[in-house]
Amino acid sequence: MKDTLGMAVGVNLTLLMTSDDMCEEEFITPVKKGDEFCFCDLPEGDYLIIARYKGFEVRRGVSIPAETSAELVFPAEYTVKVHTFDRRGFPTRSRVVFVRNGVVCDTDTLPPASYEMRVYDGKKMVARRAIKVSSDAAYDVVTTKSTMYPYVVPALVAILLFFRRKIEGLCALMLSLSLVFSWWRLRGGTVTDLYLFPPKMIEMGASSGTIVSLPSVMHMALMLILALLCAAIVLLLLDRYAAYAVVPLSVSVVMFVILLVSFGGVAVGSAWGSGTVEDVHATWGPGLGFYAALVSLMVIMSRMVIKFRVKTRET
Repeated sequence: MKDTLGMAVGVNLTLLMTSDDMCEEEFITPVKKGDEFCFCDLPEGDYLIIARYKGFEVRRGVSIPAETSAELVFPAEYTVKVHTFDRRGFPTRSRVVFVRNGVVCDTDTLPPASYEMRVYDGKKMVARRAIKVSSDAAYDVVTTKSTMYPYVVPALVAILLFFRRKIEGLCALMLSLSLVFSWWRLRGGTVTDLYLFPPKMIEMGASSGTIVSLPSVMHMALMLILALLCAAIVLLLLDRYAAYAVVPLSVSVVMFVILLVSFGGVAVGSAWGSGTVEDVHATWGPGLGFYAALVSLMVIMSRMVIKFRVKTRET
C-alpha cells in the first residue's frame, strides 16, 4: 500500500479481501510484514482487495495464482492550513514545509500520516512542530521571529521627549514601554505571556508557540485597557492636560487587576503564586509591563500631590 507521495501509508487502514467464488461471503484479513500486507494460503480464484480509511475506499481485483503481488495507491489527502505569527502574535508571512521520512513536502495537501511542520523566515527555521494529519486542519503557529511593532510607540514618545524634558514625558515613555513587555507571565514547562499590544496570550515552547484562546469578554477588556493607556500617553505629552492622564491610567490599572484576579483564579488558582501546572513546577504573576504602568501611575499621583501641597502653601 502506497499513498499519493509514494510512501507507505502512514495510518491504520481497514484492509480486507473477498471473492465472489466463495459459497458464503467472507472477508479475509492480511498479516502485516513491515510495510507490506500478506494474504496467505489463498486458493485459486478471483479476489477483490478492499482498503478503507474514514470516507475513502480503494478496490482492486486480483487473480490467484496469476497475480501474487499488487500495489495499491490510497488516494486519501487532507488540506492543512497554517497561519504563522511572530513571537508577539502579529501575523507574518513565512514558508511552511512538511517533512516525513526525510522527504520535504511544500504543498498543503497531504496524505494522512505523521509529519514535522517546519516554518522558515528566509533560510532560517523559526518554528517546528510535530503534527499528525488525519483530517482537514488549520494551525496557528507562533514562531521565534522577533518584531519591531511594539517599539514604534516608545520610539515616537522618545523623539517627542527629546524636545520637552519633563517628568510627565518620562512617565509617558515608561508607560509606552509597558506595551513592549508582558503584563502577566507564567513560567513552567513553557512560558506563557499576556500582552496588551496586541491583546493576546502567547504560549512559547522551545521551538514554537501557540496563541492561547481567550474569552471574548477578556479580549474586549484588554482592548479597552490598551485604549485607556494610549489616551494616558497622549495626555501626558500635552502640558495642558497632563494632570488628567491619571484618570485613564488608574482605571486601566484597576481594570487589569480585577481581570487578572478573575482570570488567574480560573486558570491557575490565583493571580500570582507558584505550584504544579501539568505536572511541572511553575511560577506566575504580573509582568514587567504591569509594573511599568504601576510605577508611572505612582509617579504621576506623587507629582499631583506635590503640586497640590505647593499651591496650598502659597495660598
